[in-house]
Amino acid sequence: MATKKKKSIRTIIRSGLRAIWLRSPVRAAALRRDVYTCQNCYKKQTKKKGQEFSVVVHHKRLVDWDPIIDLVIEKLLQTPEDLVTLCKECHKKEHEK
Repeated sequence: MATKKKKSIRTIIRSGLRAIWLRSPVRAAALRRDVYTCQNCYKKQTKKKGQEFSVVVHHKRLVDWDPIIDLVIEKLLQTPEDLVTLCKECHKKEHEK
């Protein structure tokens, strides 16, 4: 049996950010605004059997994922030395200081 290759933390973060984007109200608004139609060739998305065609939402301003992923790693996924286990009440009190 083949063993699964362990995903890197960068891959996991990127997948999570993509999942957030795919459920984003901003993305949904762009699809509705454009009536699920390609703004270059004007083909409309369809799920009709045998005629399936899908559209995607493109960022006009390039998304540079690396600095975003670096920020998540730096600010959220800190080293164990920078983390401490607390109950919910104590955690809330820490943020109220």
